[in-house]
Amino acid sequence: MSNHSLKEINPPQNLAGRICLAIECKARSRARVRFGLLAALSITSITSSVIFFVNLWQSITKTAFYDYLSIVISDTGTISAFWKQLLASLAESVPAFALIIFLAASGVSIMLGVKTFKSAAVLKAINI
Repeated sequence: MSNHSLKEINPPQNLAGRICLAIECKARSRARVRFGLLAALSITSITSSVIFFVNLWQSITKTAFYDYLSIVISDTGTISAFWKQLLASLAESVPAFALIIFLAASGVSIMLGVKTFKSAAVLKAINI
């Protein structure tokens, strides 16, 4: 077989431009979807953080932590005299599980918020 029997194939005119345009359209589409998903997740995460904060506040007011904390705020003389016992009582009465869940939800909210703003910057950069 010789190479003479094969026809020389000429690509259509402006093929490279159409390929670049298709790649740009796909990048814009992905950026829009990423931004939309991150925005929805951010809103959901912020909402859950508010719910967990309310749960944490209810836990604080139901436990002795609130009473001990009010003593710390209102009577400084008690703090100086019994600070070791007061700190131990505060540490024992902290609603740890509610606090951990609230801090985790808040951390996720912050992380998603940062990613959402970065995604918005990418959208702006590619002129959507």
